[in-house]
Amino acid sequence: MRILARDAAEAIHLNVDGSVRRRLTDDHELDIYIVVDSASRVLALEIHQIPEGIRLPEVEVGDVIDVELFESDGILRIGLLSTDYADVFYVLVDDLVDSIIRNPGLEQGSRAVMLRLRRWERLLESSINGMTAFAQKGLFGELRVLVEVADAMGIVRAVESWQGPEGGTRDFGIGGIGVEVKTTSGKGLLTVRISSERQLEVIAVERLYLWCVSIEKSEKGHTLNDMVDRVRELIGSDIELLDKFVAKLMCVGFHTADRNRYTTQFIIRGEFVYRIEEGFPRITSADVPNCVFEVGYSIDLEACEGWLCDQKSIWGELENA
Repeated sequence: MRILARDAAEAIHLNVDGSVRRRLTDDHELDIYIVVDSASRVLALEIHQIPEGIRLPEVEVGDVIDVELFESDGILRIGLLSTDYADVFYVLVDDLVDSIIRNPGLEQGSRAVMLRLRRWERLLESSINGMTAFAQKGLFGELRVLVEVADAMGIVRAVESWQGPEGGTRDFGIGGIGVEVKTTSGKGLLTVRISSERQLEVIAVERLYLWCVSIEKSEKGHTLNDMVDRVRELIGSDIELLDKFVAKLMCVGFHTADRNRYTTQFIIRGEFVYRIEEGFPRITSADVPNCVFEVGYSIDLEACEGWLCDQKSIWGELENA
């Protein structure tokens, strides 16, 4: 039996007063509970039977959660310090529980959850500090493309195809089609920054496109919040799809409690779509020696006109993907 954290917590709030534990799964040797104090509205995840020798990694998690390992009792406790971030906490708990279930055994499950906490470190820090200006612009561009995909193919397929937040190779993956999105706000030359030698490599897809969204600040523009709300409107009353979308937003560091931070308005100066194929100026893994890694470079898009596409021309390929 597996119970989602939100469902378990809400059921306790409705039915019981005081501090109560509810088991989240019977599919592992570790005892895993959601803990709710109905009076103080404190939420916590408790994992019991952590073996001796398991150490808590050094993680900086800001003021959102408190992580503590009671070694003598074999209990890991992750408590939520601000109810403003309950939506983040539920996603965190479910992700940690899933990572445990995938690793049977007390020791294996315990090590898996400790490693998984490291993955969440950057995201939890962003809950306090908000997204960087660079990250905000990047998300703005990706949501713009998501809306375009939704207009062409429907919101369900658009949200499901947005794979970048979940660690996908491309920002969007639809069948055999990959779309990498880059947002630029610089004046003068239109350039984009490529973060690795694999980003523009045509692997695991039949065709790959680079979709560039050029934006600039303007009082007549739209905020990042406006873009998020636009997608929410398209999703409508589909709760399951909305949960997927919100979870993906969290993965890139956007949290509802931070909306007051995102007031900068942007207008879209232009959108440019390039088909990545032989001859397109790029660096791939074949160009990089084995001892070289973390390759990053910039592309002057004004030199790439030979690969420009009409963005509408790709919809036929996407619909058949």
